[in-house]
Amino acid sequence: MQKRAKRPKYTKNDFEKDILARIKSDFLKKFQKLDELYLVDRGKQLKAAVEPLIETLSLDFNKKDLRRAIGAPAIIIYRKMQPHPHPVCFIFAEFHFKRAIITNAENASKILKKMFPNSCSVYIALDRNPEKLKRKEFKNLDLLVCSVSFEECWIELYNFLSENIFKTGS
Repeated sequence: MQKRAKRPKYTKNDFEKDILARIKSDFLKKFQKLDELYLVDRGKQLKAAVEPLIETLSLDFNKKDLRRAIGAPAIIIYRKMQPHPHPVCFIFAEFHFKRAIITNAENASKILKKMFPNSCSVYIALDRNPEKLKRKEFKNLDLLVCSVSFEECWIELYNFLSENIFKTGS
């Protein structure tokens, strides 16, 4: 009897990469104008832009919270600008729709939105047993999405991005 090869487990990293690839293929590669205006990555540019400024920022939150906030976002959509791209949307992609993790995203969103006014925050999760939460508890998250399927999550995220970020691409 032949052993079946184990199918690799879908990871958070894969989930983030899938969302990133979909944003690029469904928006940036489909519409030349959007590709010229926007950039998408997994947070590296935000860290590079903000970390040198941390000591000089005089905002009303502590530096430890700020470091945690800029380390939290999984996917960031930037508007291309000089000298640094300007973040317009933070997408927290997780495997669990649980209060503690969403609260971390909420806290990071609060700080990031103070630093980057008019930006949006999204929490998206693949979870078979989501926790029952009240939407009004999370004021800094513009969209909460939870489903067991990637496609269902993507459809809600796509609609949100079409209406709020990539208005010319809808």
